Amino acid sequence: MTTPAKTTILAAIKTAFESITVVNGYKSTVDTVEQAIRSANCVLTAKRPWLGFMTERERFEPEGPNYIFVTLPIYVGGHVHATTEALVDAAIANLQDDVIAAIYADPQLGETAVDVKLLDGDDDIGDPDRAMPEGETGYSGTFDQHWEITYQRLTEST
Repeated sequence: MTTPAKTTILAAIKTAFESITVVNGYKSTVDTVEQAIRSANCVLTAKRPWLGFMTERERFEPEGPNYIFVTLPIYVGGHVHATTEALVDAAIANLQDDVIAAIYADPQLGETAVDVKLLDGDDDIGDPDRAMPEGETGYSGTFDQHWEITYQRLTEST
């Protein structure tokens, strides 16, 4: 039996995010990548820049008797830390850009995806309430992105 396409895609996303380092030509070096979403207060400063991702509700479109096109929504979240608000804003923008570049470096995600689209995103750039809690120094920043990945699978077991 072959590996399910969904498993291959999720592994490719994790590998792409783990490749985000300055040494590899990106603007950021990601410390931690998880196939989970955590709120900013659950991610230690020492683990940032942090990236997480999770799947959302899939959509299926039959294509004849043998194939199904699957649209797999992926939610990506990131948390950064810096000593000033300006630096944390730059860190957010850099990491957002790096995530886009990392996914589009292999838009077939291991020769599996038919289509990859960035749909939307949000961040807290400019939010004045990003100071770290008492006892910690610096500022926290966060962003999210919504992606759709389409792949084709057979109707029989893969």
